[in-house]
Amino acid sequence: MHRFSFILLLLSSVTLLTAQKIEIPKGVNYKYTSDENNDKAKTMLAKQLTAPDYSNNSGMVIIGPRLWLRYKEIPVIRDIEAGNTTFQVPILDKKGKPKETQSLKGKLVQTPADFKVVWNQVVSDFKGANITFRKLTPTELNYYWSIISFDIDEPLLIVEGGKYKLLVNLLPKDLKIAWLDEVE
Repeated sequence: MHRFSFILLLLSSVTLLTAQKIEIPKGVNYKYTSDENNDKAKTMLAKQLTAPDYSNNSGMVIIGPRLWLRYKEIPVIRDIEAGNTTFQVPILDKKGKPKETQSLKGKLVQTPADFKVVWNQVVSDFKGANITFRKLTPTELNYYWSIISFDIDEPLLIVEGGKYKLLVNLLPKDLKIAWLDEVE
């Protein structure tokens, strides 16, 4: 009964993002998707956070630098051998021009078994939390834009619950996860 109530609570938060437009910072290339696609993404994530079947795996999932800072301390995730990656993140001066580059570590999850390990940790992170879904703030968009090398396509959501704020970028066509990171 508790699981059913939890799922209903999660699904009720799904409708909160419908038709929500956000402030896109200057220089960020951002593509909205339909409200229907965003709602499907939220529904899928709500299900995968309560009763995962791992069908949300795109086959290549990037763990961004902020999430990797925490996850690399978890032995079962740290022990994933393949997929070590380094992000070259520009550090901007007061005029917004790159003055230097910072190297940040991340991970590219490439196998179903490794994805299952990572997603089980995500589920554990949010277990028992009151989960909400929202779009990114301008500050969060600036952060994400600084570490990626492609245009931002929705569905792009923040999953909030307990002490975590997880950035989740899904592929627009099949709603599989392409990117996971943490935001402040």
